[in-house]
Amino acid sequence: MSAKVVCVLLLLVVSTTLARPTVDDAPILDNDLIDEVNQHGKWRAGLNKQFFNMTVRDARCLAGTFIESSDDFTLPVKSSYGNVELPETFDARSKWPNSIHGIRNQAQCGSCWAFAATEALSDRFAIESDNKINVVLSPQQLVSCDTKDGNMGCGGGYPLKAWQYMMSSGVVSDDCYQYTSGNGNSGECLLSGSNNCPSGSGSSKLYHAASAYRVEATMTAIMEEIYDHGPVEAAFMVYQDFYSYKSGVYEHFAGGLVGGHAVKIIGWGTEDGTPYWLIANSWGTSWADLNGFFMMKRGVNECGIESRIVAGLAKTS
Repeated sequence: MSAKVVCVLLLLVVSTTLARPTVDDAPILDNDLIDEVNQHGKWRAGLNKQFFNMTVRDARCLAGTFIESSDDFTLPVKSSYGNVELPETFDARSKWPNSIHGIRNQAQCGSCWAFAATEALSDRFAIESDNKINVVLSPQQLVSCDTKDGNMGCGGGYPLKAWQYMMSSGVVSDDCYQYTSGNGNSGECLLSGSNNCPSGSGSSKLYHAASAYRVEATMTAIMEEIYDHGPVEAAFMVYQDFYSYKSGVYEHFAGGLVGGHAVKIIGWGTEDGTPYWLIANSWGTSWADLNGFFMMKRGVNECGIESRIVAGLAKTS
C-alpha cells in the first residue's frame, strides 16, 4: 500500500472518530501559537526542525494511533494492589540501567503504535531476564505483518492489538527485520516462516509476550506497573501545540486536535510543583530539548493518556 493511500485512510479515520480537524493546509509549526504558549503557558515551545515546511495534514499522517474509548478495550484490566511503596521520582533507566533501550524514529510513517509496543516489550525482556535476553524487537514486522486485526501499518494501528499480536505471533529482532517504512510505505510482509531474515542478517527467533493487558486508569496503578515490570505503552490525543514542545511539563494549551499518538512511559517525577510522566517519544533524538523524551502532566489524565495504558509480560522461557 502506498504512502499516499495509507495517509488518506488515516485522515479518514481521524476525521470521523476524533473531532473536527484544524485546517489541514496550515503549517503544523505556528509562530503565533508558539508565542502564545511561551507567554501564557507553563512549558516552553519552539521550532522542532523535522517539522519545518510540514502541514497539519502531513503531521496527521504521523499520528498513527487509533484512539478507542474505554468501552472498546477487551483486554483484562490490571489494577493497583496498593502494597508497593512508590518513590516520588522514578526513572526506569536508573533502576535497570542496561535494560532500557534508546529513542527511535518512526520518520514519515504513522507507526508509533508499533514502535511503542515493541520498545516496551524489548525493555521488559531485558528486565525480566536480568539482561540475558537483551534484544531490540522489530516494529517493521508489526507494520508490515500485523494487518488482519484492523491495524493498517503506516496508516495507523491499535496498541492493544499490537500486544495481542506480539503474544500470539511473536516478534523477531530489529536486526532480522530492520525498519524500512520511514518513507511512509508499509511494505509487504516478508516473514515466510523459514529461517531467513528479511534484512539478510540476525536470527529469525520469535520473541513472544506472555500476556497482554490494560492497566487501570489510575495514577497509582500505572506507577506500580512501571515500577514492578518496566515501561508501558500509552496512547493519547495529540494537538498542534505538542509538535512545538521543547521542555517543561506538557499540558495541552492551544491548537486543534491532530490525531492519536502512542509512546512509552518510563517513569515519573515533579517539576516546579507539577507532577509529570517521563516519556520516550519515537520522533528521534533531535525532537525537543530532552533528546527525544518529554514530560506530560501526571494525575489528571492529560490528553487521555492515563486511560489508555497497555502492557504485558515477556515470555522469557
